This record gives sequence, C-alpha cells and structure tokens, in this order.
Amino acid sequence: ESSQGAAGRHAESYAKLMADLAKTPESDNAFLKNIPEGVHQEGSERNSFFFHIQLLQLIEEVFVDLDFARAEKWNHPAMDGWKRLITFWATQPEMRRIWESQKDTYGQPFRDYFDDLVYRRAPVPKEQQQ
Repeated sequence: ESSQGAAGRHAESYAKLMADLAKTPESDNAFLKNIPEGVHQEGSERNSFFFHIQLLQLIEEVFVDLDFARAEKWNHPAMDGWKRLITFWATQPEMRRIWESQKDTYGQPFRDYFDDLVYRRAPVPKEQQQ
C-alpha cells in the first residue's frame, strides 16, 4: 500500500475518532491539547470546533493527495476550484482561531502551507518557485 493510501486510511480513522470525541466532553483533555474556552460544554461552540477540526483534516488530505506542497500543483489552473475554496476556509475568523490552537498537531509542510493562507502571506513569485 502506498504511503498516500495509508495516510487516507489513517485520516478516516482520525475523523471518526474526532466525531466520537465530539460526543464526550469529559474526554477532551485526554485526546486534544489547547482546546479553546467554551468547547468543553455541549452546544454550538463545541460543534463548531469539531466541525473545523474535521475540515482541517479534509484540507490536509487534499494538500497531500494533490501534492499542494509543490507550487506548480497549487497554482495549476485545474486546481483553481480547490485553491479558492481552501483559501476561503482558511481566511474565516473561526478557522483562524481554531488553527491557532491546533496547528502544532500538524506536520511542518502543511503548517507552512496553511499558515500562509490563514495569514494571507503573499505567494512566492513564480520565477522563484521550484
């Protein structure tokens, strides 16, 4: 099995685990760190937090599967729909808040990529891209 296939399988397991954890506030600190205030109680803030965690997982899977670490893949016209959607998600205030609390749990390549989107950093000029 390829590493990307294995990563997808693990991501699926992680998403299921997060969905289960969303139902059990008493288990939060055993499985997640840096949980924002208000998430430990049931309600809309908790639902929003876990929705955003699952959305981050989807974005990371797309990042890996479509090889967005390579600028020519990210900037390819065929990826424009994904690029616009992910950029929109990254620039939402609630996503930024949750990203700040959870980004240390992601690998460096994805952290760099998503930080650039969240903080609206200018892309590397095409002539400097590899």
